[in-house]
Amino acid sequence: MSKPRDDSRDGAVEEVGDLTVEARPFGISGRTAAASAYGVELTTLEAAVPPETGPWTICEVVTRNSVFRVDGRFLCTEVVDRATGKPKPGHKFLGRRLVGGQRQLGSMLWLCHPIPLRGSAAVFEAPDRRSHYFVTSPVESVLMKVTSVTVADSESVAAWDEIARTPPDAASR
Repeated sequence: MSKPRDDSRDGAVEEVGDLTVEARPFGISGRTAAASAYGVELTTLEAAVPPETGPWTICEVVTRNSVFRVDGRFLCTEVVDRATGKPKPGHKFLGRRLVGGQRQLGSMLWLCHPIPLRGSAAVFEAPDRRSHYFVTSPVESVLMKVTSVTVADSESVAAWDEIARTPPDAASR
């Protein structure tokens, strides 16, 4: 259950369980808005064991036509067509690193990092990192996913190995 607080001069503060989410304006409009006004939602999943279904998705960037799934290294691991719900194999953003968002404001370019916010275009960096960037259509929302698992002390190294592992298909991109 979340509890809004109004004790911050610079932005909106909301308590969600043990997590405090503070939203501060970025100086574009000068208005203070709640965290959800930026298009970012936080969800948590509690599990008994680490999922073994592939790379953990920590972020989903949603545009009008696509959902971009991003792992803990901020690499795009899957692009899904919103109309069909089916993956788009071979999409040019697969294997590219999410670096933030950008939005044109007249003659200025507004940048946000490390995730895009609603209304900005998500920006992905090419794997060769030679100043090649690709942008999406405007972002409608961003879903941040936090997974918590409980493991026996004796299994902690194996659990961290599973969390930190590089998926075989990502290493070849």
